[in-house]
Amino acid sequence: MTIGIIVGSIRHGRVGTRVGQWVAEQVADSAFDYELVELADWDIPFATTEVIPAMAGGTYDDPRVQAWADKVAGFDAFVFVTPEYNRNVPGPFKNAFDSVAEWKGKPVTFVAYGSGGGRAAIAGWRTTVTGLLAMDPTASDTALTLGREGAVLDDAASRQLRTAIAELEGKLS
Repeated sequence: MTIGIIVGSIRHGRVGTRVGQWVAEQVADSAFDYELVELADWDIPFATTEVIPAMAGGTYDDPRVQAWADKVAGFDAFVFVTPEYNRNVPGPFKNAFDSVAEWKGKPVTFVAYGSGGGRAAIAGWRTTVTGLLAMDPTASDTALTLGREGAVLDDAASRQLRTAIAELEGKLS
């Protein structure tokens, strides 16, 4: 089984890349396969199609959206690495989520970062993923504060992540 680590920031010099790499390092010895995916590497247009993704049956008009749907469909679960922007989720990540329905019913955990640990982004994602697509979020998550060098990736953060990952992997067992 394969779990996608989705880095949801597309900003140049983003903290998310380092956080995503840290997550990948932390799960390197897992029995599950993990793949790091940078949202910034995908050209996902704003959702303009007449057919809503939940009704598309996995077939999308735009080849960029189809490629993204195929990537998402290939994962059995997800780790959303998400910044907190203005006490919410980042717009490009939300657009990428809303563009396809292949997330449906799959487990997800959150690794968030921001001045308050990204807690508002986690809350926003929890509301979003448990809606129409009925994803299965972990009860545990990882909230990282930002320091002078970026996200604080210390022993406490590692413990939070291990708990969340164990729960996520448990949903697949």
